[in-house]
Amino acid sequence: MQSFLQDIRFGVRMLRKSPAFAAVAVLILGLGIGANTTIFSVVNALVFKPLPYQDADHLVFVTEGSDRLKFWGPVSFPNYKDFREQNRVLENMAAFMPESVNFTGAEEPERLRSLRATADVIPLLGLQLKAGRPFLPEDCAPGKSPAVLLSHSLWQRRFGSRMDVLGQTVTINGQPHIAVGVLGREVKMGFLLGFEPELWLPLPPPNPPYRGSHYLGVIARLKPGISTDQAQAEMAVIARRLEKQYPDSNTGWRVLVTEISAKVDPIAYVLLAVLVASVLGIACTNVANLVLARAAAREKEIAIRTALGADRMRVLRQLFTESLMLAFLGCCLGVLIAFGACDLIRASSLGSNMEVLDVRPDARVLAATLLLLMIAAIAVGLAPGLKLSGGSLCQSLKEGGTGASGGTSKNRMGTFLAASEIALSLVLLAGAGLAIKSWFRLWQVDPGYRAENILITRLSLTGTRYSERERQIAFFQDLQERLKSRSDIRSAGLASALPTMGPQVSFVIQGRPRPAGGEEPLARCTSANPSYFDTMVIPLRAGRLFTDRDTANSLPVALVSETLARKYWTAGNPIGGQIEVWGKPRTIIGVIGDLRGVPLAITPQPEIYLPYVQNAGNHMLLAVKTTGDPLAIAAALKKEIRALDPNQPVERLETLDKIRAHNMGVITLGSRLLVILGVGALVLAAVGLYGVLSYSVSRRSTEFGIRMALGARPGDILVLVLRQGIRLSLFGIVPGLAAAFLLTRALSRALYGVTALEPLILWVLALLLAAVALLAGYIPARRATRVDPMVALRSE
Repeated sequence: MQSFLQDIRFGVRMLRKSPAFAAVAVLILGLGIGANTTIFSVVNALVFKPLPYQDADHLVFVTEGSDRLKFWGPVSFPNYKDFREQNRVLENMAAFMPESVNFTGAEEPERLRSLRATADVIPLLGLQLKAGRPFLPEDCAPGKSPAVLLSHSLWQRRFGSRMDVLGQTVTINGQPHIAVGVLGREVKMGFLLGFEPELWLPLPPPNPPYRGSHYLGVIARLKPGISTDQAQAEMAVIARRLEKQYPDSNTGWRVLVTEISAKVDPIAYVLLAVLVASVLGIACTNVANLVLARAAAREKEIAIRTALGADRMRVLRQLFTESLMLAFLGCCLGVLIAFGACDLIRASSLGSNMEVLDVRPDARVLAATLLLLMIAAIAVGLAPGLKLSGGSLCQSLKEGGTGASGGTSKNRMGTFLAASEIALSLVLLAGAGLAIKSWFRLWQVDPGYRAENILITRLSLTGTRYSERERQIAFFQDLQERLKSRSDIRSAGLASALPTMGPQVSFVIQGRPRPAGGEEPLARCTSANPSYFDTMVIPLRAGRLFTDRDTANSLPVALVSETLARKYWTAGNPIGGQIEVWGKPRTIIGVIGDLRGVPLAITPQPEIYLPYVQNAGNHMLLAVKTTGDPLAIAAALKKEIRALDPNQPVERLETLDKIRAHNMGVITLGSRLLVILGVGALVLAAVGLYGVLSYSVSRRSTEFGIRMALGARPGDILVLVLRQGIRLSLFGIVPGLAAAFLLTRALSRALYGVTALEPLILWVLALLLAAVALLAGYIPARRATRVDPMVALRSE
């Protein structure tokens, strides 16, 4: 123990003698360990930490899917009731439905996100209330006086945290509701819903019930001793029974039971391992190279210690202690960096389904960080320790760390480390290059409309004032007339959903054999008014668009997309044909261009558009095309809406460009992170190359002096050192290209527009690294040309 403390004291003195070296080494290790600790924290939150719900390991999702739809989603209310009553493997099952509502009162009206839920949701999840009571089964009964639960944030914001809110009447969608409870601050639903509801409303059964309408999220709890596979088998039997019992609505529909946990694609683990190994490997090899470059001045010191009786293990222990101190300081810095990064992740995930996850480092993450500490200490200290402790005693005493022989001997360890660093840097740069290419390819996809200078808001007309369809139509028509008179607005259009975001509905082509129940073709259906297509610049391919002559009393008509026309009218013209949508035959009057919801649906899907006045609804999206900055008219737009109805809330105003960018958010964030890591790896590789070449130049000063004394010009010495740098970079580029090729093949399945072989990206990156090697070697090379032959020969 005494000798270990002596090693620590000596190590502290050595680091204090080289503060610049110590600071750079600690910073590099801190960044490497901090990045890895942050990654571990996110994975730990996704995979290992329990969700903030009671006995979350036994909670499951129940979803329905159709063989035609190719995805799993909501459940119909009648099927939910049958699943709940007929199963023997689930001890409880609850249903919920997200929606948005108009919240009006003494203050400014608001459009709030809410959750309609059965009475079982709160006890099933083990959610706590701040005050009041949860929903009771009778609250969900038809005709019951509506109850409402307030979220903790809404209770604080709109009611000043007053307890007397319980029993008060609040107005939601124009109807009075009684506040019966306030949810606790710790209630988080983002992981299940993707947002945090501010109001909770009871979920009554539909009247009449329809099995073909799938809109419910369903969550359940497994009975003790029942596995997910057993529950799946039981629910599949029930689904087949319902299919036989209700063939018109349930043919082809299946049920799926899945655990409520974050599912990570296996390829993500592979890429994560590559990322962790690359980041830590680059940091460690870089610091090891810095230690090697610094070691030239310590060879004589180590030789003297050996001559005085220190054996090789004693020297190795001293050097390892110094490396451990560097790694420990770097680990401390890395943990601080990780805590800061995790706080940024939590702040950026507010309001999303990641908010509920606790990404802060815990004991499990800190244990992994300690493992990184030991790996870093060994990686940093092993190579320099073997190099210094294994040298020739007599030669080291003679040279003092700068002799000729040292110069002629090759720094194989430093060369290997630098080559490894270049290879790892190339792998990270390849990942960044592929992500950037995929990002650009996604943005280059033509969505089929123009998003520039378009402001989007959603309007929901509720209450008795808009109970009749004619009043809803009149409100939107009056609003458009007011907007037409403004010089800063080019046009305004109405639609029931954003492009490619309409509900998927079944349709029947008239004049052809009617398909069996459950086998009808599917398309996304959107209601729109005539000016919507001009506002969004959606091209017309054939026929005509909607006009003001298409009224509620005129012939029912529809527009179809190119994809739908090509798929179902391969040898004819769809214009004049009829399709049945929502149970009503409609005449096709035009074909519009295909729409793509970048990046969610690159391949265009069949689309059907119906005139708004023939398929009116109270929830509509308003798209306003402006002459300048769309957000500049936000206040004026609110004023125009309030002039028509002071109690009409205006939902969040956003530009269509921002909405598209939000859809690209995860891809953009991932691309930026890879670019940052790639550029950081490039810089570290340059530093590593510089360290190795500086070490080589310091060891070969006598050789350079002899060469210059024999007639070599400075340019010859410059070329000699630069050639060494290029050769060293090639030692890393060749294996790096092989590893990058494997990475490209793995990522080609996950990234859009990326093939299994990207030779242009790989060769450009290889040339970039070669250029960096030249730049990194230029400074040591210039220093080598300034060697004085007489001074060099005299030192020898």
